[in-house]
Amino acid sequence: MPNNGESFHKIATAVCGKPASMSAADCYERHANTNSFCRFYPGCRIAEMTEEQLVYVLHPLEQKSFLKACPGSGKTEAVALKAAYARSSKTWEHSGVAFLSFTNHAADVIQERVARLTVSVYPHYIGTFNSWLHGYILNPFGWRFMKYEGKGGDCSVRIVDATSDAPFLNGFRTKYTYATFGKVGAHEFFLEGDRFVFASDDDAKDMARNSLMLEDWRQNDLIDAKTRFWRAGFANHQDVETICSFVLHDLPTVRTQVTQRFPTVIIDECQDLCPSQLNLLSELRAGGASVHLVGDLNQSIFSFRGSDPAVLLKHIADEKLAELAFTVNFRSVQAVVDVCGKIVAHGAIQGRQP
Repeated sequence: MPNNGESFHKIATAVCGKPASMSAADCYERHANTNSFCRFYPGCRIAEMTEEQLVYVLHPLEQKSFLKACPGSGKTEAVALKAAYARSSKTWEHSGVAFLSFTNHAADVIQERVARLTVSVYPHYIGTFNSWLHGYILNPFGWRFMKYEGKGGDCSVRIVDATSDAPFLNGFRTKYTYATFGKVGAHEFFLEGDRFVFASDDDAKDMARNSLMLEDWRQNDLIDAKTRFWRAGFANHQDVETICSFVLHDLPTVRTQVTQRFPTVIIDECQDLCPSQLNLLSELRAGGASVHLVGDLNQSIFSFRGSDPAVLLKHIADEKLAELAFTVNFRSVQAVVDVCGKIVAHGAIQGRQP
């Protein structure tokens, strides 16, 4: 049954220009061939969305939230519609919303669906979490924290993979040896809060090093190697989040610039956030940004990076995020949903009608 309620009319009027007095069916019949969003479907796509989805789209950007979306609940479609609604419902100048995911594919899906609804995404941003960090924090401002002087006026940070064996990296090793695997390259570990994590992609080596008790002199040795690495303009992939967090914390004027440019940040697939990323989001909130999380804690796949549903739940509680939910699975019939519920507790989920 098409949703012709108040939420539908408010969103459709802003996004599609639907006359306020017109029903979903009449609007679709009149504009389906010219509306790039509706013509891909046999009816008004917005009217087919659940009240839960429409409530999420209308949830104020200024009020931080956590959307718990069950599998097959159409969360990507809802996030895309929220992006289009944000673009169309108010006048934007140079500030916008950052819609971030963890894979290029997910970001491309949101981008493609938004493109059906609006001509230009600017001043908003749709892309991966890492590409946003590189484009708006690391490369514009990272050098200031890293004390990197740049080359020929270029202060861009150069990323070194943890598995690299390039000869120049020997100049950024520790003074002392660690376990039976020799000296540690600055690209083979990263800082997570006050903890050193060895991640060279050699499981045996990393396990041995991560089991060591690091006395003060060892910690100072590691910090010296990492400091020389950063001052030369290098960082590994995990360093990026740490550097960006330090930039936001230690350079309040930069944090203000970033949060004024993006006063709202929406993270898709939030179950894959690791502790260093959660810390970075806390810095954005401290600067005045409203951060929204979207995901399903039962679908985390980045545990190797430290993603932990329990840590995320604590973060949600500590930050006092308003909680919303999608409880309809359009992908699976009720029998499948019920079986999954016996394996992983997911609360009351409604399955697709057979």
